[in-house]
Amino acid sequence: MLAPVLLLASPGIARGEEKQEKEKDKKPPLAKLVKLNERALYGGSAAVKGDRVEVHFRKPEEFTAAFAGEGLETPADLKGVERTLAKKGGKDDIPHVVAVGRNGGAWESIFPLRGDTHVELKLSMPVIRRGGQFNVLIKSGDRTFVGTSFFNTAVYVNDGQTRMREATQNRKFAGPAEKWYNRTRAELPVRVSFAKGTFSVKLDKDEIVKLDGVTGFDPNALSIQFRNVSFVISDVHVSTGFDREWCQAQLDRLEQQGELRTKDEAEIAQEKKEDPEVRKRRLREQEAEVEL
Repeated sequence: MLAPVLLLASPGIARGEEKQEKEKDKKPPLAKLVKLNERALYGGSAAVKGDRVEVHFRKPEEFTAAFAGEGLETPADLKGVERTLAKKGGKDDIPHVVAVGRNGGAWESIFPLRGDTHVELKLSMPVIRRGGQFNVLIKSGDRTFVGTSFFNTAVYVNDGQTRMREATQNRKFAGPAEKWYNRTRAELPVRVSFAKGTFSVKLDKDEIVKLDGVTGFDPNALSIQFRNVSFVISDVHVSTGFDREWCQAQLDRLEQQGELRTKDEAEIAQEKKEDPEVRKRRLREQEAEVEL
């Protein structure tokens, strides 16, 4: 008479499965988690470097995932002759356009800024009507900010009250923008910074204006406001302090929703490929447990 067949996994197999479960639950370091979940956290390509985070936007879907507000459009919203707005001289496409602004609007970042903050972008603005405005603000709440209006003025506003204001000393950039701004220039490099109490504005290699001695100011958002202009911005880069508390809260939310990524595509693909020798060894161990 044959003995009962025992289909029991060996202790080695059980321990292996337990180890696999532990490895499955193990999360990578925070910097890697940010990289794996960069689109959900920051919209664009994000990298944590020490106590700072670098975010790069090169596609419309990245920018619109990270900013919200009125008048935020993309090249896909342009119809007919309006498409020339996103072209150099009306011909070749401007590369890496992330957003389009027409007439008026106000955009604000969803992710937080912290400490010293640097914003770089490329601006193409072929249409400036009378009274046109283009403001870039680094905010600390709704009524407190440092900012620039068309790059030739710098202002510090605290709780709705103007505390400091400077105008450019460079005559080349003085006066209304429609008089000095080169509207045929595509992809004009713009840099707006707040660091160590100084707010500064650069166009290409020229420092246009700066504001020294800003105290008690803690950035938390980036805002772009405009009216009576039409423009596109491209290739946006934001460097700011890394807000660990905010980031961890967002990662926890993604995990609760079952949307947290802990492995990249290569790691997932590798897991699906089991080494042939490992498979043979596992099968032999299983067969050894079958007793007749």
